[in-house]
Amino acid sequence: MTKINTIQVLGRRWRDSYGNTYHTTEIVVNDKPMDRIKSKIAYGYDNAYRQQTLHDLLLENGYDVPQDYTEFTRFLFDTLHTCEVKDVKRKKDL
Repeated sequence: MTKINTIQVLGRRWRDSYGNTYHTTEIVVNDKPMDRIKSKIAYGYDNAYRQQTLHDLLLENGYDVPQDYTEFTRFLFDTLHTCEVKDVKRKKDL
């Protein structure tokens, strides 16, 4: 598993006509732009892009992160370099 020193996160959220919220999460780990990873479109509102989706994305790509969500939240406070979210108007902009 790869150790994480810093994480940069860009979330994109889109709301459909029924009020359901979908998002994608894009990350850069350890300041290496060539290692940019983007999630598939997922259902979830508010900060879901930064919680479960980010956790699962890091695990799937072989990064060393805590399994427990409470520990993962603490881990983010230490490693999160930047975190930005954009609300987009069209699904294709995710």
